[in-house]
Amino acid sequence: MCCKLPRWRLVRIVCVVALFFMPGNETLASDDLREQVLTILAALDDQTLPVASQLALYSDDIVLLAPDAPAVRGTEALRAHLTAFAGNTGLTIRHELRHLDITADVVIAEGGVIGEVASQDDAPPYRFATHNLIVFKRHSDDSLTIWKVIYNAAPLPANSDDD
Repeated sequence: MCCKLPRWRLVRIVCVVALFFMPGNETLASDDLREQVLTILAALDDQTLPVASQLALYSDDIVLLAPDAPAVRGTEALRAHLTAFAGNTGLTIRHELRHLDITADVVIAEGGVIGEVASQDDAPPYRFATHNLIVFKRHSDDSLTIWKVIYNAAPLPANSDDD
């Protein structure tokens, strides 16, 4: 292999190239779609949002690929996944949007999350960062729902200033 790319970067490149060359999928610029993505990401950051409200952000055929975990496919599997984290007041996350590709059918967001999980004892919180690729399904009314998610996670160094 001539070069090594992180898996999430390679997946993003393949998705963007494939979508770009599909017939009828001209790249479109839209501030409204960007604002919708930012609104959805902000909702995901809200750890007080009820599971039912979270589910409304996702397509029925959602696929979520998390590191070291089986794929989450469909609404019921996502409900179980979200319920497992519901009420975790020790979890704080902040989504960041780094790049957005908009086509006629989907919006692809590359970004990440900075977060921490509070410790149950006197230990310092576990701090982490992710790289995310989120594909939003674009509906006929230009509304968006989360369709595909892939991410990886790694702990942040204890002295990191990524707050």
